[in-house]
Amino acid sequence: MGETTAMAGCGLDKAARCSVSFETPCGSLLRELEQIWTEIGEREQDKDRMFQELEAECMRVYRRKVDSANADRSQLRQSLMAKEAELKALVASIGENTPQFKVDDKHTSLKEQLAAVTPLLEDLRAMKEERIKQFSKVQSHIEKINAQISDYNCQQDDGSFKLNNDHDLSTRRLADLQMQLRNLQKEKSDRLQKVFVYVDEVHCLCAVLGMDFAKDGTRCASKFAWN
Repeated sequence: MGETTAMAGCGLDKAARCSVSFETPCGSLLRELEQIWTEIGEREQDKDRMFQELEAECMRVYRRKVDSANADRSQLRQSLMAKEAELKALVASIGENTPQFKVDDKHTSLKEQLAAVTPLLEDLRAMKEERIKQFSKVQSHIEKINAQISDYNCQQDDGSFKLNNDHDLSTRRLADLQMQLRNLQKEKSDRLQKVFVYVDEVHCLCAVLGMDFAKDGTRCASKFAWN
């Protein structure tokens, strides 16, 4: 700030140039330049003109620095806003609105805030990926069992599965799906027990009628041979 004041004070007249302080490196150099010009024999009006040119050049350098700093600040603000928005979206998605995923208010500078947000964001991203895997696994089992008990031909399934909704990845929704899966597994188990009873009856009837159970009876039972 002292150098800026020193530069702003020169370029007017000899009295202003001579009043430049020695306390700053810039002021010391200006006074040295004044002495050199005096030894050379430069006229006062030429000294004034050269000081004004030097002052204008100095102001251009400061302006470039200010513009560069402003651009850096804007970029940091945009990056921080984007990360905070993603952080809020992830917290809402996975339902983990806990203090560990909140930025401490003690961070005042933009760099400090970015440094605080980044690790939280990385943890939440990893948690979301893991939660998506859990949801996909449960929903894939649900779809498979639904297809089996609805007499749907699953052989064309390529094994891939796409999550229906990644906006709600809360543990509550996951628990609901797990309960639904357990109910379907029980229903499948109950149906299988009935099938086994019917297969035993068919086996007995085939024996009474003299039919080949391995040839005729298994055609009926094979459709229930689920993985």
